[in-house]
Amino acid sequence: KKYIVYSITGKPKKVLKSGKRSSLKLRDKLKGTTELIIPVDANIELIDSASQKLYSIKTTGRASVSKLIKKERNTTVQLSKRYFNYVMAELHGNKQTVTISVSDPATITRDSVVVTEDSSVIIREIKEE
Repeated sequence: KKYIVYSITGKPKKVLKSGKRSSLKLRDKLKGTTELIIPVDANIELIDSASQKLYSIKTTGRASVSKLIKKERNTTVQLSKRYFNYVMAELHGNKQTVTISVSDPATITRDSVVVTEDSSVIIREIKEE
């Protein structure tokens, strides 16, 4: 199975084949065997496009995607076809703005990612007052 990263909170990482850690990013494509590190106060949401399911992973620790989605603390939602199509258009659409909560929970900044027609990415920092 293949999964697409739909939402990120905190700073989860993926473990590369070389053993190095890499930051997880929106729209990353993951396999069931991809090893993730989910720290405290972090969670991710993955979409399985084959089954049209949304997996919310809240369990902390280090494990493969397929093991993490089976843990009790995590949830699985079967998306309606209409909502699934909306989500996929949001992930792959043009001129879409996606808000990412990648900062530490104690900070008051967020990043806004705008994907333009030519697939370039503009990142803006939003400070809450």
